[in-house]
This record gives sequence, C-alpha cells and structure tokens, in this order.
Amino acid sequence: MSDPTGAADQAVYRRRALLHIHGSGQSIGLQQNLAAWVLASPWRGMTLYPLHGPVAIAGRGQDGGVAPLDDDLAQHVRAVA
Repeated sequence: MSDPTGAADQAVYRRRALLHIHGSGQSIGLQQNLAAWVLASPWRGMTLYPLHGPVAIAGRGQDGGVAPLDDDLAQHVRAVA
C-alpha cells in the first residue's frame, strides 16, 4: 500500500465494507490506526499488517462501488472505535 501521491487505497476486508486507507501512511510516518486494524483483522479473518493514518469506512455495493454502510456494520464500527 505505498502510493507516492498519498492517494487513498481502497481495500476490501469484509464483503460488505470498503476501507479507504492512506496510500503512503506508513512511509510518511503517520501513526498506526489501531481502531481500523482491530476492525479489519477479524473482518479479513487473520492478523493483518499495521494500518497507518486516517481510514474511511463505507459500504460496498453489489457492483463493488461505494454504498451506504449497513446498520449492523455501522454499529460494529462505532463500538470498536
């Protein structure tokens, strides 16, 4: 996930959710985002690499694009964060 422009990378860690992660957060020294990591690791079913910088979470539509986050996932995000 290293993007020299700093653009957000879009990642699917759960079928119904998209995480937009800073493209070069680690390389430019942004702090680890523990809340995003705690969400993404179990959603992916494995311990992931550290996530750095701000993360935006959105729902994922049937076409793979951005959609509203389902209520159950939104509640999960709020509880973890």
